[in-house]
Amino acid sequence: MATRVGALPDIIKDGESGVLVSPGSSSELTEAIQKVLQDKSVAKRIGGEAKKAADRFPSWEKTLPDFEKVLEAAVGR
Repeated sequence: MATRVGALPDIIKDGESGVLVSPGSSSELTEAIQKVLQDKSVAKRIGGEAKKAADRFPSWEKTLPDFEKVLEAAVGR
């Protein structure tokens, strides 16, 4: 579950790799959670697609050293 803000709608495909709700809408969030909890096939399908989408991004183990270099350069070390 995520809200339709920033880059999230570009990363999460509503109904495919996740469920997007309007920011601040507790009723939409409640409905989305209930739908996924009540239908195991939906949960399994969305979970599988979310895993595939997440696998496109580098792991923290690969990203962290580069991030540290950027931070060190920013503080002048």
